[in-house]
Amino acid sequence: MMKKLKIDRDKCSGCCQCILVCPINLQIEPRLKEGIIPPRSKMKGELIMRVINGINTLLHPEYCYNKDFDFECDRCVQICPTGAFQMVEE
Repeated sequence: MMKKLKIDRDKCSGCCQCILVCPINLQIEPRLKEGIIPPRSKMKGELIMRVINGINTLLHPEYCYNKDFDFECDRCVQICPTGAFQMVEE
């Protein structure tokens, strides 16, 4: 079985903390380290997740399973103040 990232959209407050701590997002868009989330049109790549209409939306959850990382990342799960993120086995 493989773990997959899931977001409970009813719990998401749209605070963006998950976006800013994601190590893969930081590789895609280094300005996140400064707390800047640029518009999609000004980015070279697509983030794993983005707040759309006030709710976090998973755009590329497959990036979470990047083989370049030798650890199981759950930074978004850990930082989420509302508990909207879960890693579930599928």
